[in-house]
Amino acid sequence: MKVQKIDKSLYYDPKRIVEKDRMLNFICGGTGIGKTYGVKKMAMLNFIDNGEQFMFWRRNERNFRDIDNFFEPFKCVDDEDKRLTDGWEVSHKGCCFKYKGKVAGYYRPLGSLQQKGSEFPNVGIIIFDEFIKHLGFERYL
Repeated sequence: MKVQKIDKSLYYDPKRIVEKDRMLNFICGGTGIGKTYGVKKMAMLNFIDNGEQFMFWRRNERNFRDIDNFFEPFKCVDDEDKRLTDGWEVSHKGCCFKYKGKVAGYYRPLGSLQQKGSEFPNVGIIIFDEFIKHLGFERYL
């Protein structure tokens, strides 16, 4: 696979919002500008550097059909930090992400009641991807 050089200035950088030091941050913008990529990268590096786990939420189970491809975007960038491409795996047992065998994060559908009352004391970053509902019959949770 030929790797293409990407002009990173065209994509969203979550550092700008993190610098605001707020408890909650909502990032809205056009499709394909790097919002999800940027926050996933930030959470992954935060785990590697600080040992702080992350949570990746989406609205429902349907939105996790492609979860096995969670780390694929990082393999397509030639100058990406190798820590983002080597050692990561998706584990369906426990619905978690692992880095070199250690649990780095979790993925869950927001509408799931299976985890009611569960605690995640080592989670520092929560990503709620695609939080705005699309047109159709879906309702807000």
